Amino acid sequence: MKKIMMTLAAVLCCWVTMAVFSACTSDNIDNTGGNKEVWNPRNNVFPYTHKGQTLYYRLKTDSLTHQTYALCSYPTLTPTTVETLWDGYAKPVGDVEIPRFVTYKGKSYPVLDISRCAFIYCDEITNVTVPEGVFKLGNGVFAYCTGLQSVSLPSTIETIDYGAFEGCTSLTSVNLPTGIQTIQRLTFYQCENLASIVIPEGVKSIEKSAFAHCKKLQSVSLPSTLTSVGEYAFYNNSLLTDVTIPQNVTALGNHAFDGCTSLTSVNLPTGIQIINGWTFYHCESLASVVIPEGVKSIEKSAFAYCKSLQTITVPGSVSTIGDWAFYQCHSLQTVTLGEGIRKIGANAFNECDHLRHIDLPSTLEEVGRQAFLYCNALDSLRFPPSTHQMDYGALGMCSSLKVLQLPERLEKVDSALLFGAGIETLVIPSHVSRIEWAALGGCKNLRKVQMPATVSYLGDGVFTEGTPLDTLILGCEVPPTLGTEVFEHYNTTIYVPAGTSEAYRQHAVWGKFTKIIEL
Repeated sequence: MKKIMMTLAAVLCCWVTMAVFSACTSDNIDNTGGNKEVWNPRNNVFPYTHKGQTLYYRLKTDSLTHQTYALCSYPTLTPTTVETLWDGYAKPVGDVEIPRFVTYKGKSYPVLDISRCAFIYCDEITNVTVPEGVFKLGNGVFAYCTGLQSVSLPSTIETIDYGAFEGCTSLTSVNLPTGIQTIQRLTFYQCENLASIVIPEGVKSIEKSAFAHCKKLQSVSLPSTLTSVGEYAFYNNSLLTDVTIPQNVTALGNHAFDGCTSLTSVNLPTGIQIINGWTFYHCESLASVVIPEGVKSIEKSAFAYCKSLQTITVPGSVSTIGDWAFYQCHSLQTVTLGEGIRKIGANAFNECDHLRHIDLPSTLEEVGRQAFLYCNALDSLRFPPSTHQMDYGALGMCSSLKVLQLPERLEKVDSALLFGAGIETLVIPSHVSRIEWAALGGCKNLRKVQMPATVSYLGDGVFTEGTPLDTLILGCEVPPTLGTEVFEHYNTTIYVPAGTSEAYRQHAVWGKFTKIIEL
């Protein structure tokens, strides 16, 4: 699974690079507001030199206000390849100060917009000052400026478009103005030296991969106005230690904090209804988390590989614990499940090998395949009568499991359900009709099993792989149909209903047992 995630991360990295570059080469011009804007022809691109630094500009006229202003721009709308982006143009280097006004054909125009990809791949600029009056940074405006260390932004900024600082691997400092409402997707993607950032009040959403791969990011201050954190928002920020999620947040996207291996604690606001897939995946230092009442679902792999997590309480408002939700939480010892939970998904607690105690609610109906596989420390489990489905291998390899009460509504003991479990005796519930292959195989301590009259079939290898089985008590008047190699030996004492022993002795397989005793 880890290898798959690494591959996906590599694909994502390639995709976002191509996305920003294609945005720069597109002929479509973004309309940034509600007003219809008139773009001047392409030949209006003109150079302007300020404090020894030549930059390029276009003019733009707002159709409602009729104001004409300048956009600091990339020299052409149709660059071809990364290698030839700046061929024939003065590529900015060093410290860059964008002027408040530029002159064109004898007239002065205010600079109000830094256009998309204006400085893309300017890998030798180090510091940039954007003047007051500028209201927008376009998409990819500083993308892959790998030498850029700091940016000073004016209070007039209202929009920072997607990918604005993507790949600025040397960026350590940026002030975010209070006028912005959204941290758009990929804004600080792969800013590997960004150590801290304050997101100002007024910001309502952090979009997809906004801070992904910020490997040195240690602290983030989130505003009270924040309502959503997008998928992959803080992906793979391995030094991030603490996050306080504001109470107004109602949504955390898939993989939002995936790979934040130093994150030790997190508070979840009461407005959260779904903990999405992989939200805290591989948060290896996360020791505690409180899941608030009101959460309805914990999705796939939400806390998988949180190997420092020791206790968890899931409130009754949760109806489903998703597949792989707590996979390989090696330090998890105690789990409390609230009344109302109906389903534990496949592999939900697989390899929680220090889990000693779990309270199962009376509302539990389904237990997915391998849900408690390799829970080696779990010594007792009592399923409520409401549980009617337990899938393949759900309790497999629970080697310390001594006390087990299977649910009364169970109709089938599924394949490998208890394979390798530590149980010594077992009573099969009264509604079970089938015991599937290897269901009780490998139970090295299992010596006594009692089956009800409803059992009609025992699958392949049910009592193989070292299951000793001294005593088998059958309530079946008709010998159950057998799969292949159900038993490893025929030394077991078989107890059958009165008047049925002859039928068992005449059976091709049951007749191999030398001790068949009527009850």
